Amino acid sequence: MKRRDFLSKAAIIAGSAGVASNLPAAAAAIEAEAASIINQQTKTGDMLYRPLGKTGERVSVFGLGGAH
Repeated sequence: MKRRDFLSKAAIIAGSAGVASNLPAAAAAIEAEAASIINQQTKTGDMLYRPLGKTGERVSVFGLGGAH
């Protein structure tokens, strides 16, 4: 095995180990953000609305779900 191959594989392994150790914290942050968005939703008639991104524009939950 060449030194360059060894170093690149070692860097990938070290990087993935660092990412794996931060997964619980990242998952908790995403869950907290999702909870805050759901708390900001409003209901007008039968339709639910949530703020969109940094603009805060109110969009329907249906519209967000169909975007993909």
